[in-house]
Amino acid sequence: MARIAELEQEQDDKARQEFTSYLAHKYNLPPALAARITGATDEEREVDAKALAQAYHDGRPSAFPRSRPGGGLSPYEKPRTATWARAFERAREGQRRGSGVTFITNPTGRYES
Repeated sequence: MARIAELEQEQDDKARQEFTSYLAHKYNLPPALAARITGATDEEREVDAKALAQAYHDGRPSAFPRSRPGGGLSPYEKPRTATWARAFERAREGQRRGSGVTFITNPTGRYES
């Protein structure tokens, strides 16, 4: 009988640990805070995890801001169409401003090494 009670306790502990891991993932909590989730029932643990997440996320800036990202592509804007004509136009504008980009053209159209 003692062995059965021990196995049931191990099973309960494993289920509690899995549910705690699920809550940490659901509320985006780091492992250090996931270990602090307490409660006798799953509902109590969920309320505790929610409170921990609110306190944790209100105290620091979000890793994924809701506004437009600082660089790269934005899923909220239509992508610019890149063309060679526009690229050459930008290079010529830069050349006029003195950015150092120079195009050397060969009137024959052949490039020699």
